[in-house]
Amino acid sequence: MSNVNVSEFLDLQTASAPVQGAKESIFKSIYIGGTPRTENGIQLIPGKLQVKDVPELYNKDELHMVILYTKRILVKEKNTPQGKTLLCMSYLNTNPPKGTAHGPCGRTAAERAADPFCATCKSHLIVAGVLTQPNGTPIKDSDGELVFGFIRGRGVKYVPISDYVRSLTQMELPYRIFSEDQESFERSVANKMKIVTRIVPSTTNTKFGIKQIFKLEPGNIIPKEACLKYMNLAKTKLPDFDEKFDWSRQINNTNNNQDNNINNDENYNILSNDDDMEMVDDLDFNF
Repeated sequence: MSNVNVSEFLDLQTASAPVQGAKESIFKSIYIGGTPRTENGIQLIPGKLQVKDVPELYNKDELHMVILYTKRILVKEKNTPQGKTLLCMSYLNTNPPKGTAHGPCGRTAAERAADPFCATCKSHLIVAGVLTQPNGTPIKDSDGELVFGFIRGRGVKYVPISDYVRSLTQMELPYRIFSEDQESFERSVANKMKIVTRIVPSTTNTKFGIKQIFKLEPGNIIPKEACLKYMNLAKTKLPDFDEKFDWSRQINNTNNNQDNNINNDENYNILSNDDDMEMVDDLDFNF
């Protein structure tokens, strides 16, 4: 199979697509259950993984995902009795990056800390994709639709997710999508779609007590043909991703109600290494 023209997928490097009309998001929050409660008639168990509004994926010990998008954003928010209020954000899609209420943005945490307005601005890392079986076969909901999910690394949840995403770019994998002169693009865009990522809940000790965090591990490597299918899916669904996470498009809304079921933990853990990867060849990727 010949290598793919990189120009067809450039938007995936920055996760920025033309603005579309507002609609219900296809991306469902993945979170770790906290206080016991009932949703859609099902008791949600604390400490288990939950996929919001997808009852088939409640109370899971682990989930699997083919990651389509990773996106770092800058967010300044404050706590109010009604929840978090978004004060400023940058989708980091301009050069230099600018915030919705202030700019340009400092490129490093030290630069932002030197600006009184930006001192409380934090990096968030969005990881989103298709939920799958361990072999990479996409999961479908009760309506026969693919299930798209996301986790958000913020506060001390940021570091382990960021470390895992970085580790994907450093892996030597058995096939290429793009030509050798596009090595950086191959590693940053294609590598994450060659691997099934395993997501499990975990905990770590902090000075604030025991906190829940996500632990991400590499699983099976999917075939090249399936990877190409996922890359084309990522290109097709990019406007939906940007609509969900580029909150500057709805900055006039007072309250930011994105993924409000994800705990705002202030801790992180160190990821374990997993060398137990193998190629799978029984993948049903007809979507």
